[in-house]
Order: sequence, then structure tokens, then C-alpha cells
Amino acid sequence: MTNTTLFFAAVGLVGMACQWIAWRFRLPPIVLLLFAGLVCGPITGLLAPAKVLGALIMPLVAAAVAIILFEGGLSLNFSGLRDASQAVRRVVVVAAPLIWALTTLAAHFVVSLSWPTSTVIGGILVITGPTVVQPLLRNARLDLRTAAVLRWEAIVNDAVGTLFAVLAFEAFAGMRAGSGGIEVAARLFAEIGAAAGVGYGVGKAISYTYRTTFMPEYLKVPTIFVAVLACFVAGNRIMDEAGLLAVMVMGVTIGNSRIASLAEIRRFKEHAAVLLVSGVFVVLTANISRGMLSLPDPRSTGFAALLIFVIRPLGIAASTLGTNLTWRERLLIGWVAPRGVVAVAAVAVFGSALAKAGVADGMRIPGLVFAIVMSTVVLYSVTTVPLARWLGLASAGEPGILIVGSNEWTIALAKVLMSLDVEVTIADNSWWRLKPARQAAVPVYYGEILAEATEHKLDHARFGHLIAATESDAYNTLVCTDLGPAFGRQHVFQIGRMESQELDPKDVALTLGGRTLMRAGYDLDSLARRLEQGWNFRKTTLTDEFDFERYHRTLPDDAQLLLSLRPDRKLSFAAVDTGPVPGPGDTIISFAPAGP
Repeated sequence: MTNTTLFFAAVGLVGMACQWIAWRFRLPPIVLLLFAGLVCGPITGLLAPAKVLGALIMPLVAAAVAIILFEGGLSLNFSGLRDASQAVRRVVVVAAPLIWALTTLAAHFVVSLSWPTSTVIGGILVITGPTVVQPLLRNARLDLRTAAVLRWEAIVNDAVGTLFAVLAFEAFAGMRAGSGGIEVAARLFAEIGAAAGVGYGVGKAISYTYRTTFMPEYLKVPTIFVAVLACFVAGNRIMDEAGLLAVMVMGVTIGNSRIASLAEIRRFKEHAAVLLVSGVFVVLTANISRGMLSLPDPRSTGFAALLIFVIRPLGIAASTLGTNLTWRERLLIGWVAPRGVVAVAAVAVFGSALAKAGVADGMRIPGLVFAIVMSTVVLYSVTTVPLARWLGLASAGEPGILIVGSNEWTIALAKVLMSLDVEVTIADNSWWRLKPARQAAVPVYYGEILAEATEHKLDHARFGHLIAATESDAYNTLVCTDLGPAFGRQHVFQIGRMESQELDPKDVALTLGGRTLMRAGYDLDSLARRLEQGWNFRKTTLTDEFDFERYHRTLPDDAQLLLSLRPDRKLSFAAVDTGPVPGPGDTIISFAPAGP
């Protein structure tokens, strides 16, 4: 495929198809992207990035990686660390250099690489990266502390590992040119500090500008994109590959500032990151040669095994000793370390640079690193979820229901859901309103659900659905509008809406709020009155003989279907536009008058 427009369209379609299949069947998306790139590239030759893009491949990949890393930095909020901050510091400051040193020794003595090549590949293999870790976290639904450590490490180590490789290469080049070790070290650290300063300065300037009326709203997101690329280029001009550090610092700086537009910027960046991760993975894997697909030799296999089973676990165990992490958390963090896009991109740069500098084995590292990327991506994608669940660090069941608003009706609903082993939590900003829920042994969250701190205290990954059921229809609408992107708008529901609000395209409510829960759209007052009149929640399991049609005939005329629970534990809600289509084995929950 040599037509440029057709090439980009094909890459986009392949990437999005892999993402959709991964979502639909709960598979690791990176594995599918890797496989698709190999099939479309070296195996069949349908995609030929080198022929279509030529020398533009690496600049395009570098720009995409910079945006991905900035988006990752934007999500690193210091308040989200809470009690994981000590562990994160140790993993970045202690574990990363230790893993670099051990990997360097293994590369030299096991694979027999020269010291310059060993130190460079040691730095590259410190990199894990958000492009592979974030999808794993999304799929595994880890607890907040473990996920925070892995997320921070992945994003920071993208820049740190690249800098390790740069330091190793520049030190080798400087000493070969006759410069002293102290002189080389002073220059390199000065350049690193300058690159980080550029990222911090740009981030502060953006934060200040966006809090004023200097920048119109419609220009904020486009300006961010341009600023990221400019910051990346400026960092690279100071020192090769330091641009990643600059954009990461820029993202963290902006992410920890109070900007009213931050949620919109972060959401747009997340969408861009998904598209870029998909495209970059497909392009890079499609661009590899068939020779790199050959089976590795025993030394390379031994090196990879040491890296996965010894060096990484040892580095994490030593660095987190004495922290507040449990042994289970330390074990999982020590296991999860997939390598991704940045490692592949970095090795393409340094392999040729080492060869040009006269290091004979420099061109050996692309094949070795790519084999490790492939093996770690597949290995960790397959094993992370089962290991996390075995260790009790991830939810093993289907995502539950988060109910906003504590009252008699929501407590009754929560109790019937709990009787069916559906995970449920009631959130409210009133400790007094939560008292009856606590007395009924219903899990609760005390706090403002819309507060920024809540996303760092309440793990949204545990919940697949949200019900807003407070006495205020406006607040219910606000909750569903704000949290809709996090849950998926088809999974947020609210009481108190009328059917016409959701079905009438001229009504403003079409673009605001959640889906109408139950067909009548009762508000809290009407639901409370019905409870007083003896209404209650009923749960009924269908069989082949007692099917949905027969069940429906037994319901009073004004009874309301709420949801159905399938044997595979998936929930289906009754709403205005769609409702459950229950079959044998499904359990239906309805809200109906008292009766036989």
C-alpha cells in the first residue's frame, strides 16, 4: 500500500477495529494491535510504512509519543498519590537506576554486548510506558494504590529510561572525543535541568494564561497541542531525546494546576492518546523486517528471562522495602513491566547512532529489544488480570453500581442488589443522610461525588453503572453529565426525568443528564410515596416455563421494570429507548405495588 491517504486510513481502521474488539471481548488491546501490525506488515506486506512515509516515520512517531506522554503527565495529580507517594518516589529514584545497572550487567555478560551498547540497552529497557501500562490497568481494574504506583512509574520512566540511554551514549561519545568524566557529567546534568525547566516554564505559562481571559475557550485545546510539540522540540534542541522529559514535566505541571478547562482538555487528550497509541503501535510493528521475527538465540532468551523474572522483581523488592506497600502490592508491581512504543522508537534511534559511532554490535539491539517488547506485552497482558485477582488487588466480578443519593428508596434498591451479590455503593455528601445506609450494612462513600479529590478516593473502575437519585433533578442531571464520559453515557441513569425530555431532539435535556431510569421517570418524592403505600422491589428468576412474557402478565399495570441480571453477571437496565430482553436464567428486578 503506497498511497499515503489510503495508508493512514487503513492504519486508523485497523487500530480502531483492534480497540473495539478488545473492548467487546475484554481482551488486551495492545496484544491485538501488535498482532495486527505484524499481520499487515512483515507477514502479508499490506502495510509498508517505510515505503509510504520514508524518513518521516520516526519524526511522526516521536511527535505522537510526545503527545501520549504529555497526556499521561496530565493525569498525574499529586493528590491522587495519597499514601502511595513514598512507593512512587522509591520506584522512580531507586528502582529505575538499579534496574538500569542490573540490565546493563546482564546485557554485557549474558548476551556479550559491548559496554557502550549494554549501558544504552539497559536504559532503554527501564522504559515501561503508559501506552502499554494504561490499557493493562483499565483491563485489570486494580485497586487505587497499586494502579497509582504503576501509572506514575510508567509515565515518568518513559522520560527517565530514555534519559538513561542518552546519558550512556553521550558519556561514551564525550569520552571518546577526549572530554573528562566530570566535564561530561556536568554538561549532561545541566542540559537535563534545562529541559525540565522548559517543560515547567511552558506548563506554568499555560496554567496562568488559561486562568485569565487572555485565551478564548475554543483555542485552548489547539494551543495545548502546539505547545506540546514546541516544548518537545525545545527539549530535544537542548539535548537529544530530552524532549520527552520536557513534555512530561509540562503535563504534570498543568495537571496539578487549578484550570477550569482542565477536564475538557484532559478528555480530548485521552481521545487523542487512544488514536495515537493505536496508530503508532500498528505502524511500528508493520515496519519491522521479517528477519526480526526469527526465534531468538539461547543467550537472548536467557537475557529476557533474567529481565522478567529476576531483575525487575529484585529492583522493585529492594526499592520498596520499608514502604507501606503490602507484599501483595510489591509482588504485583514487581511483575508488571511491559515495554512499549517508546522503547521501540528509542532503540531505532540509538541502534543506528551506536553503529555510526563505530560500535560494531550497536545494530544488534533493535532485534533484541523488539523481541522483549513482544514477549513482555503478551506475557503481562495475559497474566496481569489473573495474578491481580489471585492477590486480591483487583475486582473479580462484574462492575457494580454506584448510587448517588442516600434515601429510603436507594437503600432498599441497594439491599436487593446486594442480595444478588451485585457490588453497590451509595455516595452522598451528608453523613446524616448516610446513617440509615450504614445501619443497613450498605457500603457508602461520604463526600461530594463531583469533587476532584473523589476520583482519587473512590475507584470508578469498580462500577460499570451509575444511578443519580437525589431529591434535586438539577443535581442528578449535573452528576450524570459530569460523570457520563467516565462511565459511558449509556451507563448513567437518573430519576425524575420525563420520557419527552430524552426522546424529544428539541429538548435541551437530550444533551444533558443521564438516561431515564424506569419508563415513568418518577422523581424521589413520588418514589418515596410509593414506598409508604407498600411498594417494594421484587426479584424474579425466569425459567423455560416461566418466560418473560408470562412474567410480564403477572405484573400490576403500574409496576416498573428496573433491570435484569444475566447468569454471566451482566446487568441490563430498563430505560426509555431500550430495556432488558430477559431470557431463561435471568433475574429481573422490578418496583411494584405490594401484592401476591
